[in-house]
Amino acid sequence: MTEGFRRAWVIFVFLMFGMSIGCRQPECSGTRTEPGNQLSFEDFRFDRWQLLRIGSKRPDLLVHSLPFRSTIESPASVYLDRDYHVEYVPLTTEDLPNGPIIEIRVVADNCEHVLSRDAPVSLAACEANPYGNLGKTVRVDLSRFTGKTVNLRWEFKNVPPGIPAYIARPGLKPVQPDFSKPHILLICSDAHRFDHVIGTTGETLMPRITSFRKSAVTYTGAAGNASWTLPSIASTLTGVFPRYHGTGQRVATGAMQKGARFSVDPGQFYAYWGGNYYIFTAFPRNLPTLTEILRENGYATTMVLANSLYTLSGLAGYGQDIVIDAGVMPGDVVNDSALRILQIVDPDTPQFMLVHYMDVHQYLSWYHEKKYPDFDPAQHSGKCRESYETAVADSDRYIGDLIDAWTGRFGSGSSLIVVYADHGEHLRAPGGHGNTMNEVLLHVPLIVRYPGTRQPVSTIDAPVSLIDIFPTVLSTAGIRDLPDYIHGEVLPVSAVLEHAERTLFADYQLYDDELASVRKGPFKYIKNLADEAETLVDTRLPPLENTETDRPVSGDDLKLHYGMMFSDYMEKAAGMRAERNIVSEEIVDPGVSIEKLKALGYIRE
Repeated sequence: MTEGFRRAWVIFVFLMFGMSIGCRQPECSGTRTEPGNQLSFEDFRFDRWQLLRIGSKRPDLLVHSLPFRSTIESPASVYLDRDYHVEYVPLTTEDLPNGPIIEIRVVADNCEHVLSRDAPVSLAACEANPYGNLGKTVRVDLSRFTGKTVNLRWEFKNVPPGIPAYIARPGLKPVQPDFSKPHILLICSDAHRFDHVIGTTGETLMPRITSFRKSAVTYTGAAGNASWTLPSIASTLTGVFPRYHGTGQRVATGAMQKGARFSVDPGQFYAYWGGNYYIFTAFPRNLPTLTEILRENGYATTMVLANSLYTLSGLAGYGQDIVIDAGVMPGDVVNDSALRILQIVDPDTPQFMLVHYMDVHQYLSWYHEKKYPDFDPAQHSGKCRESYETAVADSDRYIGDLIDAWTGRFGSGSSLIVVYADHGEHLRAPGGHGNTMNEVLLHVPLIVRYPGTRQPVSTIDAPVSLIDIFPTVLSTAGIRDLPDYIHGEVLPVSAVLEHAERTLFADYQLYDDELASVRKGPFKYIKNLADEAETLVDTRLPPLENTETDRPVSGDDLKLHYGMMFSDYMEKAAGMRAERNIVSEEIVDPGVSIEKLKALGYIRE
């Protein structure tokens, strides 16, 4: 071999070897993170997401998934600033012959690298063991690409054309876990009155919550933002007052005609009872939720729900890795699902879970009607209250069991746990909820156990709101860049500090007149939007009969002042919704909505 040929051969081998391991680009062009912030799977900007149902049995198990046929590639490239792994559950619709494979490839420096080939789990196999199969996670190490800009690509092989595959529960996780982020558990007890959690009655009925309060902060001045569930939970998960998100607004009502067929616009759904129909608004997709922000910041997110308004309205459709829609079921069924999820999630990944119970909400149908089938609740308020208290005692057991399981899995010192109610309940006339702006509906329990070895313990009577859960959770999770439009404030942790007066709004009614309210200091202004009637009440005074409006406060100047605050609220809400185009386009399946609303009691023949 001549010297010239030898030199040419060395150069050729060097170039080929360099191309196979490097193919470096002169400069990275993908998504970068600020120092101290980690990437999430959301940075790859996939836009084909769907909540895929796993199994056909109740409760409904829905999983955040990327559907594709043949091939799917990330629309955005991402610069890996540290060592990461990508994890996911590969799924397909049916058992297939010939050994189907889902292959993951990384594209970096103009080169493709096959990192893993895995047999997908079929949805048919998930019928027998949905939770177990959902835990069959593939984890692929990306450490060799640290400092590079990458794309992700999956290919579905050895299958006939057109067969769908799914990348379920995908996540991008740092190899070194970030233990500074707390696990987060939100627990909502539907229609749970303040005085049946806090005070003598509450302490008697809820001994486990009373014990929980000994290591937590109890907010005795907490207010809800609506007198029924949908607008209340939408405010809690967005940090804005109801008129700003527009969810649960009653936009039409009228007499129900026999055999009538309803046609509602996108972003709406209907209910009917008492001879009338009611049309309500669903959740607007373009308003970020608490769980979406958490997921973008590395959290795995789960909702376990006994109230289907989350899924029906679209509120649970975005930002969740897992949604369990249990239907209107007792707390033991809800806990069974929640505990199964706790068994499959990774404790090294910061976890968020919201669990919504309906036992107290269903005190009439689950407790009163079974024990006293011949007693009309409207005529026997004593027996009605007894049934409510039995439901409250059961909820204490369910919530206590969940907290014990959660802390057993993650530890109490590394968790933020929030216990609250979406609204209260009338136990005497007019009965129910969603029909007044009384304090019995708007004054809600709120108890927070903060993470850390030395947790603050106190009772704080400052005016706070359920919208404060949104910024408090994000702040505790170390997420400082909060949306600039939110109304919620980080909850105080000390009773020593002076707290400024808050102006708090509640809005949207389920039925009867369309009422809204403004609360500032001891006074509450109630506006009837149907007839423009205005009432000002002093919340420190006990009602004479059944409602606060039995004892109105006189004073035209004060009423005018509060009326101007309400007008300003309406004007600013309309302006923000127009500027940000906050309009729901959620397509609500009428058949599904009727089934779910019947279970909730919102559709009665």
